[in-house]
This record gives sequence, structure tokens and C-alpha cells, in this order.
Amino acid sequence: MQKLLLILGLTVATLTTKAQDYSQGKVTYKEVMQLKFDFSDNPQMESMKAMIPSSRSYNKELMIKDGKTIYRNGKNDDEESGDINVGGQSESGGIELNIQISQPDNIVYQEPGKDVVVQKRDFMGRTFLIDGTTDKSWKITNEEKEIAGYTCQKAVLDDTINVEAWFAKDIPVFSGPESFGKLPGLILEVTMENPDRTITATDVAFEEINEELLPPSKGKKVTAAKFREIADAKLKEMQAEYGGKGNVIMITEDQ
Repeated sequence: MQKLLLILGLTVATLTTKAQDYSQGKVTYKEVMQLKFDFSDNPQMESMKAMIPSSRSYNKELMIKDGKTIYRNGKNDDEESGDINVGGQSESGGIELNIQISQPDNIVYQEPGKDVVVQKRDFMGRTFLIDGTTDKSWKITNEEKEIAGYTCQKAVLDDTINVEAWFAKDIPVFSGPESFGKLPGLILEVTMENPDRTITATDVAFEEINEELLPPSKGKKVTAAKFREIADAKLKEMQAEYGGKGNVIMITEDQ
């Protein structure tokens, strides 16, 4: 009897999963600032409150490459990027209201691994460079929510303003919008008071970035404290020019 030996060759395929490369990419954020004005002690101004927009929003972007990040203005349509000029008089004709809202060309450069932060701030026609560090102390909580497809954990900042941040533990980029950072993951949302602002990621794309990320270099170099002193002095000057403290309100994005 003839015997047939059948040999089955099994090819074992080794499946490998390529790890996500987080060294380069771009995160798009929507930044919304609430415009809240209290004119309750001035009936003439209160009657003009409807002329003032309740909020203003802009697109921002965080560029990520080789351990460096830059937070800057993104692409905005004409309505978002243009100035708003509102003018008019109260019903009695005794008060004129003029409001100008514009988006400054601010840039925040970070090297999270080296604790380097350089901010370019445009203020009242002048440009300033502020060197510093991300010296922020966070308290991480157990709260979680999803942002832009990532599970994020909440942290709160112990500072003079109320700040909470939501960071993605799965993204090992220790930076975020503005000068925020020093959390164990990329910050995808920040909410702040004074002024009332929310910055939320709308798109996260890790891909090749065809530009070198360099710190801003043009502007007058000042400390953060000196910049705040200059801004406060300018506010007092404008209040004196326009007849009193209540006649000038200045809202800035500075932390």
C-alpha cells in the first residue's frame, strides 16, 4: 500500500503595529472670549449694551516639532480676524460709545523639556518679548472627558486667576495653548477667568511639519512683571484722557 505523506506548511505572519509619532503635528484650537460689561450703575450706558457683541472667537494653532511648540494665530475669516468698531450715542444723546476689538499677533514659543518660554506680545502698537518659564503648579483631578477624540483628564491651577485645563494622557507633548504646560500630556482645553476665556482643540493632526520652529526675536525685551506694569500705566493714562476710571475698559489675553 502506498502511503501519502501530506505536510502542511503554516506561515506565521507577525503583525506589528506602528507606534504613533508625536514628534510633529498641528493642533487647531477655537479661542472664545466672553465680553461682559456691567453698566448697571449707569442707565445711559445700559441702554447701549445691545450694541456690544457678547463674545469674540478666533482660530489658533499649536505647531509641534522636535520638542518645541509655537502657539499663534490660525486662519480666520474676515468676520473673525477684522476689528469691530461700534459707535453711537445713548438715547439722551449725552454719552458716546466707541469699542474696538482686535486680535493681536501674539506668539508663544515653548521648549517643554528645557522649561523655556518666550512670548511675543503686541500691545497698543508696541511689540514686547517676554522670557520666562512654565512655573505653574497644577493639581490633577480624577475627572475625565473626551476632547477632539482623546480622553482628557482635568487639572486646576493654583494661581491668582481661576484656571482649569484638560490634558490628553495619550499624547506625550507637555505643552499647550498660550504659555500653559507642565502636565503629563498635551493640553487640549483651558478655561480661564479674568478675562473669561475658553480655548478648545477642534482638530489634532500629527504629521510632518515643513517649517523650523524658532523663538520670536523682534520686540522690546521685558520681564512679565514689567509688561504688566506698562499695561497698567497705559490703562491709567487712557482713563485720565477719557475722564475717569469707568470710561475705559481694557481686556487683554495675558496670563
